[in-house]
Amino acid sequence: MLHKESDLKICGQTGDYEVGLELIASLNPGVIIMDVTQEVGQGLGFIKTILGRHPAARLLVLSLNDECLYAERVIRAGARGYLMKQESEEALVSAIRQVLAGGVFLSNRMREILCNKALCAGVDDGYPDLGTLTDREMQVFTLLGEGKENSEIAGCMNLSVKTVDAYRAHIKQKLKLRSGLELIRLAILHTPPFSPSARISGVTRPDFRSALQPVVTNQSEVL
Repeated sequence: MLHKESDLKICGQTGDYEVGLELIASLNPGVIIMDVTQEVGQGLGFIKTILGRHPAARLLVLSLNDECLYAERVIRAGARGYLMKQESEEALVSAIRQVLAGGVFLSNRMREILCNKALCAGVDDGYPDLGTLTDREMQVFTLLGEGKENSEIAGCMNLSVKTVDAYRAHIKQKLKLRSGLELIRLAILHTPPFSPSARISGVTRPDFRSALQPVVTNQSEVL
């Protein structure tokens, strides 16, 4: 689809973390399009790694995850835009151009949510505020929603089971939940269905979790 845009040019693409970092360093793209759906916590960490090495990098995140839960978190991590993958091709092109121009892209719905959040700051509506969770707590929350046990979460995050238990306790306290069952129900409600594989350039990568996809303008290289 992007090949149809005369002012945009794809300069590289990969589904590998280390290769992605090498391409960013060698190509200096104008925009980095990053596909993050599962393992959101790792995706946030990758954003921070990229910006730590390339502070001027412009990242646009694509995801199946609900923007209400993750868009603000992604922007706080340093990305310049968040677009749900269900959006149209025209929306993707618009987002790329806005980020290339130095702007920040969010959907109209998300902008309204953030404005309402600012206006209602300090007002307790009785609904759990997931925005109070740290990135690591949100990662635990998402993995719980995928049906993982504490031992599995510990393995995914390279933590001890005791540390995962502590994270769960903190999450319950912050979200004012009365039991572990309430926590799991809420996590399932906010977790998208698991997709066993991701396709990138026609190649299926069953273990793939976070992809860098390149894009470029005639003047700016974009990964």
